[in-house]
Amino acid sequence: MKAAALILGSVLLLAPGCKREAPPPPPAPAPVATAPPVEPAAAAGNRKMAHCPSSVAGAKTTHAAVAGGVDVTITSTSPAAVTEIRDRAKHLVEVAVKDPAAPKHSGEGEGGGMLGQCPVVLNDTTLVATDVDNGVKVTVKPNKAENVEWLVKEVATRAAKPMPQ
Repeated sequence: MKAAALILGSVLLLAPGCKREAPPPPPAPAPVATAPPVEPAAAAGNRKMAHCPSSVAGAKTTHAAVAGGVDVTITSTSPAAVTEIRDRAKHLVEVAVKDPAAPKHSGEGEGGGMLGQCPVVLNDTTLVATDVDNGVKVTVKPNKAENVEWLVKEVATRAAKPMPQ
């Protein structure tokens, strides 16, 4: 009798028209919390040279070796850009005197100039900013006279790179 029931049950399962219910789908995974996307300009260490006068949109940078240092001249044809260029140059003059003993790449002038790419080199230098037509001239002089040649090369290397704007 048991064998007959087994055979009958097998036949019913295989019989046409008999539907076998599929097991329920597994529960959906719980949502994973993710951080909002970070804009590249807001990422640490990627401030697009926010304090560099050369990175102002529309800025043109030139440089020339002078006695004991380098003149870096940044200009623009846009009045708004000229204002921003001059403001940034003033800021660099202010932060150039900060102690570079413990540099931080915070975007707040704590790098001592060793971490930046701005043609206005802050690393162990003294800066003087002078307004010129359509911009500013920043005279950069090394604190040690033996570093003039290095400074001239460093300014030229940095100025040759495209500026983020």
